[in-house]
Amino acid sequence: MPEQLNRIIDLLDSADSGAGPDAVRQTFVKGFQSLGADFLNIGALDRQSGDPVWLSCSMRTDWIDRYVEMNYQKVDPFLNVEQLDSNPLRWKANGPHNLRDTGIEKTRLFFDELAETGYGDIMVVPTGIDSQGHVRLVGFGARDLGREIDDPVRGSLFRIYSGLASARIRPPESGHASLMLDRRPRLSPRERDVLYLLAEGQMNARISERLGISEITVRKHLTSAKKKLNAVTREHAVAIALTQGLIHP
Repeated sequence: MPEQLNRIIDLLDSADSGAGPDAVRQTFVKGFQSLGADFLNIGALDRQSGDPVWLSCSMRTDWIDRYVEMNYQKVDPFLNVEQLDSNPLRWKANGPHNLRDTGIEKTRLFFDELAETGYGDIMVVPTGIDSQGHVRLVGFGARDLGREIDDPVRGSLFRIYSGLASARIRPPESGHASLMLDRRPRLSPRERDVLYLLAEGQMNARISERLGISEITVRKHLTSAKKKLNAVTREHAVAIALTQGLIHP
């Protein structure tokens, strides 16, 4: 219990020392990552229409782009106010979950693509009704939250962090229907492939073989990724990409 309390105090101290809303949000993103989550989403839904009023999202930009492109908001069960009560929603690819099956094919495609992106285990925690009468919710997930979320201490920390994040992270100034995204660089799929293999310890020649491209092309992708990440060395680029969740070991 003392260790758990100290983690909460450290999180609050870091959030209170943040120089603005973005810094506070990043503090909570890192707090959830320390518990085993890959992302943190937080926002509010209109109780009548179910439409998002605002949403702060730290998921990968390629998934966000796909979400917008496919208009998945219309079939996203995590944004269904009819399913949101006082209990958390849990979805796990190829595992038990407490989401109602809508029978809509696009919803199934949504879950398939979600899992393929690396988000195979997600929980959404309703944290109450805000002063404007909107439903507040916090979502987090990873490829597999299993051991982390089922552990009594980690599980309680996830729920406590959710309540604190809901209370401390503010909606954007503009208010309605806005989406706050992490300002992370947009790496191409091939740039991510190169950085991923570098993170595995592969050299350019081996990367060239694995990807079926020339070493010159490998170097071009690496140079481009370093520029986008403002990295000095290849090791620096890999470290930034891992820290920002642009690649996953």
